[in-house]
Amino acid sequence: MVIIWIGTQEGLAKFNGTGFVVFDKENTPQLKSNDIRALLEDRNGALWISTSYGLVRMQGGKFTSFTTNEGLPDNSAGSDRRGAKRHDLDCDFVRTCSLRQ
Repeated sequence: MVIIWIGTQEGLAKFNGTGFVVFDKENTPQLKSNDIRALLEDRNGALWISTSYGLVRMQGGKFTSFTTNEGLPDNSAGSDRRGAKRHDLDCDFVRTCSLRQ
C-alpha cells in the first residue's frame, strides 16, 4: 500500500490510495499548529513534522510534540518559504528537510 503524506496550512493529510485522513490540532493535540511547514521521514521510519509552533514526531501511530518546553530554542522549527535554515533541520526551497549532523 502506498501512503502519501501532505502538509498543509490546515493540518497533516494522509492519503492511502483510496481516501484521506486529516490530522490537525483539534483531533491530534500534539500538533500545536495546523500550519505544516516541512515533512521528513527518518531512517527509522519516524515522520518528523515541522509546524509553525514546534516539531512533532509520528512513530508507530503515536505523536510526540517538541517545543520550547522540551528544549527547542524557540518554536519556529522548519523552513520559511525562502528555504531558511532553522535549528536542527536543513530545508530547501521545495520544503524537503534532513536532520543536521
